[in-house]
Amino acid sequence: MSEQQTWLIKPENYRALQLIRKRIRSIYGDDIRITSTGDLAELTRYKDDKDETLKTMLSEFEARAPFTLSDWVKPAEQNSTQQPHRVYRGQVMA
Repeated sequence: MSEQQTWLIKPENYRALQLIRKRIRSIYGDDIRITSTGDLAELTRYKDDKDETLKTMLSEFEARAPFTLSDWVKPAEQNSTQQPHRVYRGQVMA
């Protein structure tokens, strides 16, 4: 397990992430699933949000992290020329 993954599953960081997810769900109805540090790229959409509480929560979460929000970009988003794959329970479907 990488150092970033280990950081993500620490109780205090996991709790902070769950509070961020709960806030996003209450405001927008978006249910964001975070299973690895690569999934943190989903949070960058809300970094400059109009909700001050959410912005504060994200900035505090980023301040705790041993990496920055710019490191959270998913590789799949960088290479958009590939065809999208459907995924069902962690398996790529045709």
